[in-house]
Amino acid sequence: DFFFAHAIDGVRLRFQLACGAGKTFIYGMLIKRDLAIDPNGKYVIFVPFRDLARQTAEELRSGPFDLNVAVVGDGDSLDDSATVLVCVYASAGLLDGLKVRLKIMDEAHHLEQACPGGFAEKNSRGRQG
Repeated sequence: DFFFAHAIDGVRLRFQLACGAGKTFIYGMLIKRDLAIDPNGKYVIFVPFRDLARQTAEELRSGPFDLNVAVVGDGDSLDDSATVLVCVYASAGLLDGLKVRLKIMDEAHHLEQACPGGFAEKNSRGRQG
């Protein structure tokens, strides 16, 4: 409830949790709850590495979430039918023009390493939503 009470009008929220604390589970809960509001919503989770993208996608596809998830930056073509896109930082430009309801930056402390010069510069044409 805290998230939805505060995530309005483009307000940025920051969560900092230790490795293994359940961040992906939280992402899944947020997305599932928002899908109840907008069943046609699109969501993107940015991650620094392909292995983490695959792991995150698998967790969101299974268990209590059963979401339609695609990985961006793994060599596959962009799957426009996916509800959730898990995108490697360096491939963010592939999402140019996409309207999304929620953007999540996972492992943001790796951002400078993955995108020297900054994510905004790497994704200057990024989609807003």
